[in-house]
Amino acid sequence: MLVQTRDAIAAIRAAESGAEVLATDEWTEEMARATLVPRYLEPTAAATWRAVWASVGGHAAHLRRVAELLVEERMQQEAERRKQELEKRRGDELRRLRPGRSPDAEAFSRLAEQQYEEDSLRADA
Repeated sequence: MLVQTRDAIAAIRAAESGAEVLATDEWTEEMARATLVPRYLEPTAAATWRAVWASVGGHAAHLRRVAELLVEERMQQEAERRKQELEKRRGDELRRLRPGRSPDAEAFSRLAEQQYEEDSLRADA
């Protein structure tokens, strides 16, 4: 049975009688997936798609908000990656400008940086 959401009583009665109810403002899973998956989700992320569909369903406004949040998160991750890359380059440049350090001090500095990176990866997991 196809109903509009403003006709909630008819939808409830139809669902109770065992009929499949599809509201006109809801998208089917195939339609929503075709819109979101190639543009906002990786095609191989089947578990991610199932989670989005289970939590949001076919409501177009909610799907659009999820897509916006995915874009924002990717932008934040990219900005964080660029920031870390810049900090690493800055540290390399500062090390290059201090040529008078002993080999032991350089080795200790590299070890500390390596441990910091490993700890950061563990914290992200």
